[in-house]
Amino acid sequence: MSIEEIQNVLNLKAIPKTFIKYENAVSLKKSVITKKELDEAFKFYNLEDEESFYQHCLNLIEEFKTNKVLKKAALLIKYISFETKDDEFLEMEYWKAKPVRADISALVLLSAVKTHKKALKGLDKKQKEHQIIGIKETILRGLHLYKINGISYGSLAWGIRFVRQLLMKFGRLQFEYSYYRDPFVIVKDKKGNKKVLGNNKKVKDEVLIKPGDICINIHIDRHGRLEPKMVDESLSLAKKNIKKYFPNTSKIIYRCHSWLLSLQMELFLTKDRHIMYFQSLFLLLPPNDEDTGDDFFRFLFNTQKTNLDFSIESLPEDTSLRKNVKKYLLEGKSVQEGRGLIFDEDE
Repeated sequence: MSIEEIQNVLNLKAIPKTFIKYENAVSLKKSVITKKELDEAFKFYNLEDEESFYQHCLNLIEEFKTNKVLKKAALLIKYISFETKDDEFLEMEYWKAKPVRADISALVLLSAVKTHKKALKGLDKKQKEHQIIGIKETILRGLHLYKINGISYGSLAWGIRFVRQLLMKFGRLQFEYSYYRDPFVIVKDKKGNKKVLGNNKKVKDEVLIKPGDICINIHIDRHGRLEPKMVDESLSLAKKNIKKYFPNTSKIIYRCHSWLLSLQMELFLTKDRHIMYFQSLFLLLPPNDEDTGDDFFRFLFNTQKTNLDFSIESLPEDTSLRKNVKKYLLEGKSVQEGRGLIFDEDE
């Protein structure tokens, strides 16, 4: 079978680089997931009420027996998700497909239940609960919030973070062990001022962070408001605990890539200034081509542009923020996420 056949069965608009790299790393002799493993996953993540999706998963397991292209696609995604090194799996956050084979993504995530259970043994009770709930909510968001029969490729990448033990929660915020990939070098001059330089610029001042360095990504849990006091408490807890869970971290530099850090946010906000407080903690970076605005739709409007019934006209406007962003979009304008850094010395 060709890699183009795998691309087509997944409805991908382009062949991922990781598919080309790992195409020959998987064997059709292996299973994607057995019924026993599926039952174990549904029980462990408390998904037993999702009877319709469970039956769909069983049917998919049977389909693998006759559809070798579909099975190879699932095995390849599984390999990229759990067998590759570093953060190559993050590529799938940018896979474009319409419609998404959401069932394959969800099944791949559930197939790692044994690996996840083994990894949880070294965590305290709170972190274990966070991890288990994290997988459950990832699945349920796809099924009930986005109304797709599984999860998107981006949501799979989110779930992989739990399985690989890259994501911990301290208070209000979540913290992920990662690598700095933004195309900027941040330096500090003799006066203590921070400067954002292009990665191809000659550097004379002290380098605070450059592409490839370890950083801690901050993620904002969907639940609850972003109260300034809770944000401060969360950063304080993280400072005390980060090195316990991520011992390879020599210096703590936080990075966040979020719609909440959008440089356009001042255009949309009225009374709620919690978001602007959150922004004020960061050295904000220039946007780039990866800032497609997709997170505005996923997190502000609880939808995805890849949904077959998506339209800007149907977006909800029940809050002032939603109303203002929707009006902006209807004018033919586009939105972008933002990104920023917090340095340990600034806390």
